[in-house]
Amino acid sequence: MSRLICFRKWLFGVAKVVGLIILYAINVHATQVLPSHQTQTDSLMQNIITSQGTKKVDALNQAAEHVQKFSANDALTLAEQALVLAVEQNYMNGKAKAFFNMAVIWSSKGENKEAIIQVHKAIVLYKQGNERESEFNCLLKQASIYQTLGKNEKVVETELQALHLAEEIGRADLQSLASSLISQFFSKINDKSNALIYASKAMLQGKISDNPNSIGNAYMVM
Repeated sequence: MSRLICFRKWLFGVAKVVGLIILYAINVHATQVLPSHQTQTDSLMQNIITSQGTKKVDALNQAAEHVQKFSANDALTLAEQALVLAVEQNYMNGKAKAFFNMAVIWSSKGENKEAIIQVHKAIVLYKQGNERESEFNCLLKQASIYQTLGKNEKVVETELQALHLAEEIGRADLQSLASSLISQFFSKINDKSNALIYASKAMLQGKISDNPNSIGNAYMVM
């Protein structure tokens, strides 16, 4: 009975995705001059149809990431179906990416507590898979959500985790980015001393990695 229920849920998810594909196909043919984003959407939907195995999971995740710019609900459907297939195939990176996409989508809908839950799941999986840069990006997203929630201590704690991770893997560009964000946050809460400390770190690592954005942001704080 439990297998039947799971199968029905999976079938319902597939039906929703197929419905989205048909909807986008209708939109494409109804438009004489396609915007660039519509052309890309059409290509991504075609990839879902033609892909198999883990590549179908990747295609669903890519489509979810793209579609969330225009429709959070449709993107959520795609991410949820990516998660279902990734679980079936025990595809860790596919599961992590689906959780991350869902975190971004929920955050865009203002559901930040749910977003925190989903991004934490992504962080755990990326850490298990030793996908350090993806883990880093998730930590920065988590910090951004905490900032929206007004949890300042959590913002600093999470951004420092991201910085330490970047130091562990020896990525000066990521260290520069994390230090720059920490500096900007301290500046926003009028902690000038710490803002200057991390601005200096951002400038140093930015020069090493040739990251002009982090250098420019550091100069603004200083």
